[in-house]
Amino acid sequence: MSEVTVLQTVRDAVATKLDEIEGLTIYKNQPPSGGAVPCATMLVLGGNMHGGYPDTLQFVDLLLQVDVWAFTPENRDIYADKIIDKVYRSRPAGFVDIVLRGCRDMPGEEEVWRKVLEFRVTTTVTKT
Repeated sequence: MSEVTVLQTVRDAVATKLDEIEGLTIYKNQPPSGGAVPCATMLVLGGNMHGGYPDTLQFVDLLLQVDVWAFTPENRDIYADKIIDKVYRSRPAGFVDIVLRGCRDMPGEEEVWRKVLEFRVTTTVTKT
């Protein structure tokens, strides 16, 4: 049986919170062709470990990108606001901090509108 990584734990915790948003389908990776819209996709862009107590506990910062897809710019923005609200107000257990680092509209096909949200998630790992 494979061990669950910090990356998987963070992605799963955020996805679980976002699943609570009514009408939004969450994909932990890229959506399948013809997938549901509106939706959100998640990518881990990078991370680093720092500080804490190197022998027992350290902080881990992960840069998490959440892309919001909808058929209209208005719906895209409504779901982006719901995602930001859900991540901040209902922070998953075990997270030290979550910061919105960036938010931008992405050009694309006219049928589907996309907004990119970048969050820095800080959590801890312990050595046993």
